[in-house]
Amino acid sequence: MTAAVLPRREDLRIEQVPMPKAGAGGNRRPCARRAHLWTGTSKLYRRGYHARMLKPPIPFGHELAGTVHQVGRGVAASVPENRVVALNSAPLRRVLLLAATSRKTSATALIFNNGAYAEYLLIPSLIVAKNTLRIPPAFPLNTAALTEALACVVQRLG
Repeated sequence: MTAAVLPRREDLRIEQVPMPKAGAGGNRRPCARRAHLWTGTSKLYRRGYHARMLKPPIPFGHELAGTVHQVGRGVAASVPENRVVALNSAPLRRVLLLAATSRKTSATALIFNNGAYAEYLLIPSLIVAKNTLRIPPAFPLNTAALTEALACVVQRLG
């Protein structure tokens, strides 16, 4: 399948990569029915890395919405043909424990979703379980892809 890959700073390439297969707890969605954004990803392109999140070579893009193509074993919340927005991260269990005890958390305790600029994306099972939202049938996918970016703004204003 075709995907955008960032092998190094300011070097974005369209490459042929293996098609992901949904395993236990994962799902993927098709290119023909997706939307993705270029927000914080543009900083990653210029810098060539994200201090806590990514180091090249990496699949590119993290804000997306689309239609589920295949569902992994044990996924109850998502079925093929569901329209979803998959947020770009989810906290590992230790983040939830730290938050419950009022300790600071860090991005090193998050799992990230990358590869939005690909025909198919395997969404990590933790993001499927915690941070994947269904989109109503009439709601545009390109608007739904703004969910994570809008959440950042609302959080900063609140």
